[in-house]
This record gives sequence, C-alpha cells and structure tokens, in this order.
Amino acid sequence: MTQHGKVSHYNDITGTGFIAPEKGGGPLPFRWADLQDKAQLPKQNDRYGYNTQSNHDAKFAP
Repeated sequence: MTQHGKVSHYNDITGTGFIAPEKGGGPLPFRWADLQDKAQLPKQNDRYGYNTQSNHDAKFAP
C-alpha cells in the first residue's frame, strides 16, 4: 500500500535523505536511486508516495 510523506531532509552530495510520514512516526531514510521520478532532486517539503519493505541487511530500504 502506498503511503505519503514529505521530505524533511535531503543531501544532494550523498544522494540520501529522510521522509516524514504523513500518518506520523519517525522519519524514513531513502536514496535518490530509489525514486521513480529522477527529473529533479528532492527538496524539503516535497510530497512523495512510497512503499516500505523490511531489509535488515541494508542501511537504507526504500
């Protein structure tokens, strides 16, 4: 199920950032490479839809 949140932080040097879920909870990490739309870099307060998955071996999981 797709959830939505806003970018709370994005570092264009490392290509990593955090999304604050609209329904509450802690910020979720993401990588630029995980985004479907790569036409522009994410900015603070941009709204994105996302799906989560459990991944215990990786630092970042889409």
